[in-house]
Amino acid sequence: MKKFVLVAFTLSLLSGCTLIDMEPGKVTKRKLVGNWECTTNYTDHNFKTVNNLKLNQDGSLTNNSTVIEPIDKPFFVYEVSSTGSWLLNENRLSYTLTTKAVTPRHTAEAKDAIEKDLRYKDYEEKLFKKYSQRINKQNTINFVITSLKREQNTGKDVLSLVQQSAQKSYNSNCVRK
Repeated sequence: MKKFVLVAFTLSLLSGCTLIDMEPGKVTKRKLVGNWECTTNYTDHNFKTVNNLKLNQDGSLTNNSTVIEPIDKPFFVYEVSSTGSWLLNENRLSYTLTTKAVTPRHTAEAKDAIEKDLRYKDYEEKLFKKYSQRINKQNTINFVITSLKREQNTGKDVLSLVQQSAQKSYNSNCVRK
């Protein structure tokens, strides 16, 4: 009896860590509507984004993202606010975004370095200019949805996306908030 209880307990713990299909079949607009937190690492450029997306039923969206550089040790941090629209076509998801604002939110260490070292100040100015050039301009980002599952342990939906650029592809992992 003790072995049975131990095996049953172990299986219940293991099953709590698995992902299950939300609903078998294709991804629908209804399954995507809502709030998502998506993280993408751009390792070849040494930065990552954390996007807080709200996908609305009417096809509109809002995105408040955080751009963090470098990936492993946040130093330069920018908040980027944008609005736009989204479209689902089979397993392809597209965002068309217009950046509304870019705000530096650097770490205390970065702020100190910018004040004391001209190299950091120059680099930060270039980064800020790069992100600010997107203000009031539309940008379309295309993804392929590779999976949409529900984490059995937490009950949260997990969305996996791939963004393909000319040279490389980037994986985005999203969790419904």
